[in-house]
Amino acid sequence: MSLGIVSVTVGAIATSGLFLTLVLCIDRPRQALQRLDEEILDIAPYLALVGVVMLLHRITHGLSLRISDALGLNITDIIYDVEGSFVVYLQAVTPDGLVPVFSGLYMFGFAYVLATPVVLYVLTSATRPAKELLVAYAFNNLTSSHDFSRGIPPWVIRVGLPRL
Repeated sequence: MSLGIVSVTVGAIATSGLFLTLVLCIDRPRQALQRLDEEILDIAPYLALVGVVMLLHRITHGLSLRISDALGLNITDIIYDVEGSFVVYLQAVTPDGLVPVFSGLYMFGFAYVLATPVVLYVLTSATRPAKELLVAYAFNNLTSSHDFSRGIPPWVIRVGLPRL
């Protein structure tokens, strides 16, 4: 199965899901679109917060990995202790034909799952949950490392937050 077929399939599923969600969850689509400017202005500072946090994370990621290496932080062994051989077994029993499907679902589905709640909250004029969600996204990005096998972000140790 080619990436193109997977992309089209996942895109069609995501579009169908978005359309159904809009039809079922938004009472008055025309009114929602009319007040969209107000809603976006209302959550703009929170969108900016997420953008700044993601940019800072991107800029400091290499330094974070170097500091983790220097401190000897490596949680790969802990992850293996927790999961054991489950992932190896799961990969062994997964048919090869499903790998592109899961890859496509991960690439497009993950972005869909992250973006859809924000869009729906804005369209339903429920900006408080949208703001809370954006703060949660910012906090999650701030406290995570893109390469979990390398260790804990150094600022977590510096601030004294509990280790994972």
